Amino acid sequence: MKLLISHTQILTPSDNKTNIDIPFRLRQSFPALFIRTKYDPKIVTDENLSRQQIEAGIKRYIPENAREQWGQWEDYMPVLNFVTLSLDYEEEYVGCAHRHSPVQDHIISENYSSPGFFRHAILPGRWNCSLNCHAIVDQTVTYTLELYGAEENEELHDHIQAF
Repeated sequence: MKLLISHTQILTPSDNKTNIDIPFRLRQSFPALFIRTKYDPKIVTDENLSRQQIEAGIKRYIPENAREQWGQWEDYMPVLNFVTLSLDYEEEYVGCAHRHSPVQDHIISENYSSPGFFRHAILPGRWNCSLNCHAIVDQTVTYTLELYGAEENEELHDHIQAF
């Protein structure tokens, strides 16, 4: 596999509920595109910060006269950071991986794509990865995106299981 992009993005609470585009251009076709994502931390370990977030959510979403039946703030632990990925080619939506795992591997090709992604030829042109920042609670969350192009003679089925 050929490493095409290695990108690290530091996310902060100001990125919460935003999308961050990471555009890239491919100058050649590939049999498949392999995507590896990772972000850390997943679990917010600061109990005071978690409590503030939970209590703000309770105040915002649960009517005051119904709060007693919804339990205590501790019942909603742990609080999580949550970042997902969407992929586009030119102006065409290729798919997304809106899953909770902080480490994910995906394959996109004309004949097979990971769940959430359409089968799509990996062609030259403008591509875009969008980081969907659903919840950035910690002061910093480090997101890493790696994109690999399959070499012409690589067997894709080996990577589907191992990647």
